[in-house]
Amino acid sequence: MRYTYLRQNVLALLTLCTFLGANENSHAQWHYRATREFVIAYTPIDASTSAHTLGILQQTYQRLQRVFQDSLKVPIVVFICADRETFSSLSNDMAPDWGDGLANLTNRRMLLLSPQATAYRRPLRDVVAHELIHFMMHDLVAGKHVPVWLAEGAAIYYSGETEHSDPILISRAILTNSLVAFDELDQVLKFEAARASLAYQESYQAVRFLIQRHGEAAVREICKKLAASSDLNNAFKESFGKDLIDFETAYFDWLRQNYRWQFLMDASMITWAVIIILLIVAIIAVRWRTRRKIAEWEKEDEAATPPPEVA
Repeated sequence: MRYTYLRQNVLALLTLCTFLGANENSHAQWHYRATREFVIAYTPIDASTSAHTLGILQQTYQRLQRVFQDSLKVPIVVFICADRETFSSLSNDMAPDWGDGLANLTNRRMLLLSPQATAYRRPLRDVVAHELIHFMMHDLVAGKHVPVWLAEGAAIYYSGETEHSDPILISRAILTNSLVAFDELDQVLKFEAARASLAYQESYQAVRFLIQRHGEAAVREICKKLAASSDLNNAFKESFGKDLIDFETAYFDWLRQNYRWQFLMDASMITWAVIIILLIVAIIAVRWRTRRKIAEWEKEDEAATPPPEVA
């Protein structure tokens, strides 16, 4: 066992050194720190971040081992990128503009945009956990393809990210008939920020729905079946006795049933509703006052008119 881990770390370090040497666009002075499972590459400005990141990785990894009942097969090289240019370059320009983390599963590289480079929209702990979950699932399925809705939904669910639990965006999409179908979600990295946010929301809710129906072990069960068959539809049948299309239909029905009217809870919608109500009340009040004034004028005219003379 010791020899296996040593060999894996040597391979990871060789991969790291080869990659850094071959990367002509990188002018950074990389430093690194390593454990059995992780090699952290960072520049001096992120020395403290690298230590913090390693601590998050180790804590999260212990928790995920219990969740998935599995371990990483090969160490992960984690790059903390000091700026977006480096982040984009190391991702071969695959990272979207709105991204702050990326998992290159084939090359065992996790890319993190340094907190020094941007005001993080997500806590560092959430970003690290999210990307690590991708690697855990990748190893659990033995490198087979995991559909984006399942991969991203599980990463959000198990990382505990709260930004994707707001139902307002989904409710608006239901209202405008713009929900993203499962087969479209595979293109999420090419989506603009707003559509990507909707895609992540839907993915999270899909995994949440899956776990509500089939229990906490549902994701792990599907991944094990995927490792054996490579076919998600077969994995669903073997795990739950139903086709994937049945699950997708039931999920979107559940989504519409539970979130159709959530947009009414949006603060902006409430504000506009109050404004419209006040406007209607004001119009009614003005009309009522106008009618009352006209009635008063008619009474005054009747009182001022002399009675007709009688012959």
